[in-house]
Amino acid sequence: MSAQLALDYAPAELRQHGYRDAHTFPLVSLDVDKVRSSWRVPAQQAWRFPRIELRTGNSWPCISLDCDGRDSVGRLSEFILDENLPTPNVIVQRVASGNVHAHFMLATPVHRGGDARAKPLRALARIAEYLSVTLRADRGYNGVLTLNPTWDGPEFQTSYLRSWPWELRSGRHTASGRDQSKAKRSCRVSRYVVSSTGAR
Repeated sequence: MSAQLALDYAPAELRQHGYRDAHTFPLVSLDVDKVRSSWRVPAQQAWRFPRIELRTGNSWPCISLDCDGRDSVGRLSEFILDENLPTPNVIVQRVASGNVHAHFMLATPVHRGGDARAKPLRALARIAEYLSVTLRADRGYNGVLTLNPTWDGPEFQTSYLRSWPWELRSGRHTASGRDQSKAKRSCRVSRYVVSSTGAR
C-alpha cells in the first residue's frame, strides 16, 4: 500500500479548484483574528485549524493576496469582472472585518530554496506585485499563513470561483515603481500576466 502524500489530506474542494501541492508539516494557528502564535503539525491534522500554510517546504503552489478593508469584496468584484485580469480560484472573507484572502492557484508550483531557478521566481514575484497593486492588497503580507478556506466556522466565508489553475506565462512581465508611495506605485505588465489552462 503506497504512502499518502500531503496533498491527499487537502480538502477535495481545494484540489478541485487548482491546489496542486501541500506541505508535509504546515504552519497552523488557532488565531482567527490577528496571528499571535503558530506551529507545525502533520498534514493530516492541519486542515482543522482556522489558519494554515498553503505553500510547501520548497514550492509556491499559489499566489495569495491579503485585501484589507470593508471595500475588499467590491475591489475584488471589479477585478473579477475585468476580462483582462485573472480570476482568483478561491477567496476567503473574514466576516467581522471584511478582509479577504484571494488565491491564484498555479498549475506548476514554483520551486523555491537553494537550488531554485531564478527566472520562475522573478516571474512569480512580478506577477504577484502586479496583482497586489491592482487589487490594492496589503504589500506587507508574506502569504505564509492564510485563512483556511475549509474552516468549519462562522468567522470565514469562502467562495470557489475557478476550477482550473493558472500557468505562469513565459514572456515579458515587468513591474516598475520609482519613488512613489505604495498606493501610487505603477506597474507595467504584458496584457496577460498568467495564461489559462482552461476556461476563465
